[in-house]
Amino acid sequence: MPMATDGYTPLMVAEDKGCLEAVQLPLAAAPEAAHAVDKYGRTALHWAARKGNVDVMRLLLEAAPDALHAVSTSTGIGVIHLAAGRGGLEAVNLLLQRAPDLATARGELRWAPIHYASCGGQLAVVQRLLELDCQAATALDAAQQTPLHVACSYGQLPVVEFLLSWAPETLHAVDRDGWLPLHTASEQGHAPVISRLLAARPAAAAAVSNDGQTALHLAASGGHALRSACCWRPLQMPRQHGMLPAILR
Repeated sequence: MPMATDGYTPLMVAEDKGCLEAVQLPLAAAPEAAHAVDKYGRTALHWAARKGNVDVMRLLLEAAPDALHAVSTSTGIGVIHLAAGRGGLEAVNLLLQRAPDLATARGELRWAPIHYASCGGQLAVVQRLLELDCQAATALDAAQQTPLHVACSYGQLPVVEFLLSWAPETLHAVDRDGWLPLHTASEQGHAPVISRLLAARPAAAAAVSNDGQTALHLAASGGHALRSACCWRPLQMPRQHGMLPAILR
């Protein structure tokens, strides 16, 4: 089976074009190509799942049913994680129909599929995963972060809204650094998410991390304080080492 220097097989190149007929030809010529991996340890099914190309996914799963458990050797990311974060609900459902246990499979940073879906703003996938496991909203990754932490970090407001309604207690969850979801949103300067979190719990503005930083200090140190200033001005902010961020002085 020929490969390019980056490990991409003709099957992977055909899948990248998104044409079912183009995939059928190299797969018929070399069925074992469904198990081949590129330099990152990804199979053609990884590629298809990332794009949500369900027709190609079905074809690849017929040729290599065990490929749905394949995990990238370089990142630890499985097919289900790419489907959850990028591919969409139809791709996720296709995989879960064949292997329901994938709903809780852990990947890079010990992220569960719901962490990836929260990162990618895949609200329908988040909802589906919570239908399968109502406790998934409290799943913790290697940094002790919940899906709400992740959604806040990536500014995914619709997912944040849904997770707050499903598991409001996660608003109070702290990770291993003592960060609330508000800290993760503030570090990245996601003003709409910051406003929503502060509306739900104004007292969170005064919460300090393990190293004594408030969410506003993280926003300021990341250069985001001006963008999110309207979120903070109505609040009485604590000082860090006797200092307020310049935007509030």
